[in-house]
Amino acid sequence: MRKIVSIIAFIALVATSVNLASCGGGSTEGAKNDSVNQITSGAEIDLGLPSGKIWASCNVGADSPEKLGDNFAWGEVEKKDSFPKKGDNGYKHLGTLIGDDISATEYDAATKVMGADWKMPNQNDFKELIDNCKWEWITYKGTVGYKVVGSNGNSIFLPATGYCDPVLCNQGISGYYWSSTDDGGFNAVTLNFAKGKRSINKELRYHGQAIRAVKDKK
Repeated sequence: MRKIVSIIAFIALVATSVNLASCGGGSTEGAKNDSVNQITSGAEIDLGLPSGKIWASCNVGADSPEKLGDNFAWGEVEKKDSFPKKGDNGYKHLGTLIGDDISATEYDAATKVMGADWKMPNQNDFKELIDNCKWEWITYKGTVGYKVVGSNGNSIFLPATGYCDPVLCNQGISGYYWSSTDDGGFNAVTLNFAKGKRSINKELRYHGQAIRAVKDKK
């Protein structure tokens, strides 16, 4: 009898030590017995940023933080698996200017998929994230990427998504995330990172990349 009671007590102890995180307000199992790899639970995360911006806990198209989500060409709102420059599945806005900043417009995939409150981050949002947060390269639920910790202790996880040109490459090595900011009509501004590196760069607009949405604090 005492052996059975001990086993039940052990199971209860393990259950309470599991970290929970979710993009839908529910919960999924977190990293066991490793507080370094825990991230803040919930669908929207306040990182205590000067602007007050709220970050989504998952990439657009993902239902948990460690999943890569969908890839989009800049200014396209439909996900794709292959991103040729031209042809039947080619870039819709090739040679076309669609705005200096497409956040919350008809060209914003975050708004299209997640609803009117959400939008693509602009260049300044990424700069704020780099300048005001602690970045830790970790493996979370089997996925490599950065744990980004705000001044208030809250955190998000950005998977090393790779990018598509025309198909997926560099997955698990580097992360590429679109901003809403155009750069001269041929390129758009992106957040790029790898282990020990993070920067704001520009990429060709027809490339496929991930999107992490933001919303204004109400």
